[in-house]
Amino acid sequence: MRATVLTSVPGRVEIADVPVDAPGPGEVLVRTAACGLCHSDLLPVTGALSPPVPLVLGHEAAGDVEAVGPGVVDFAPGDRVVACMSQYCGTCGACARGETTLCERRDRPPLVREAGRAPRLGTADAPVGQWLNIAGMAERFLVHERAVVKVAPSLPVDVAALLGCAVLTGFGTVVNAARLAPGETIAVVGCGGVGLAAVATARMAGAARIIAVDPAAGALELAATLGATDLIDPAGTDAVKAVRTMTGGVDHAVEAIGRPDTMRQVVDMVRPGGSSYLVGLAGPDVEMSINPFRTVWYQRTIRGVLMGANQFRRDIPRIAALYLAGRLPIDRLISAHIDLDDAPAALDELRTGATGRSVVTF
Repeated sequence: MRATVLTSVPGRVEIADVPVDAPGPGEVLVRTAACGLCHSDLLPVTGALSPPVPLVLGHEAAGDVEAVGPGVVDFAPGDRVVACMSQYCGTCGACARGETTLCERRDRPPLVREAGRAPRLGTADAPVGQWLNIAGMAERFLVHERAVVKVAPSLPVDVAALLGCAVLTGFGTVVNAARLAPGETIAVVGCGGVGLAAVATARMAGAARIIAVDPAAGALELAATLGATDLIDPAGTDAVKAVRTMTGGVDHAVEAIGRPDTMRQVVDMVRPGGSSYLVGLAGPDVEMSINPFRTVWYQRTIRGVLMGANQFRRDIPRIAALYLAGRLPIDRLISAHIDLDDAPAALDELRTGATGRSVVTF
């Protein structure tokens, strides 16, 4: 099959032919219909993370089940599915608490193949890795059954793909982590796919004021169409001061970029007793500082949120239903549909902070 392959870290991806195995016990083979390009895909490309290479990129994928392995009972050929990196074992302590995003075995057998078995991708002599255990930017992806969820076949495949990461993260941050109540206020710093999904979800949830912060005019315009009530370009404005002048401090503030300076800003944007949510994924060596006096004195909460603190088999069908009912217009996040051959150039463009989401369609 043809796939988007990274051969060095840092490096540039190329399109190459990669063998894919038949599904083993508990696995499903999916013919890819669409895969979104996410900033997280840049982490190995830029060297912020250093997974083994070669590696097939892509994790925001959807498609139709082509074959299932022994023991799979929840899926059958023809099912429309969405992949999610938050695969879970269902039996560890985190899963027992309902925190499946934090599954203690998400990177271990049986969710990934044991050493000594034939790899899912490549050959025994030349294995190829799966970025975030998905490797969805390819004509097919082979994953454990607990990395996918069924969705309605009427759901457009490009929208379905975004549900597995960007939309799930933005939606979950507002609904699962912030538990935003009608009439509350929220600031969203960074209006890429995740931030825009958070804006749209906050509007649906009844936020009284939604403040979008981004230096890109196109991103702010899109945020306004999704429900942002106020727009701030931080290039010429003190964003913290502007938010506090508007509201006295918001109830919730979301950082969806992954930079220390903007993380500090959202901490200072919230009212006394308010909460900030650090959603953007920075490199593992990145550090940030906060003012502990103000944090304690104003009793502010700072929470890291991974993938919207999701239970994706519950949340993704719920989001799909809201979209199909016309209540969550997440299709507006899609800025371009591209072919697989265009993915390397699109990933290069993504480094510049492109607005919206490009989606590879097959």
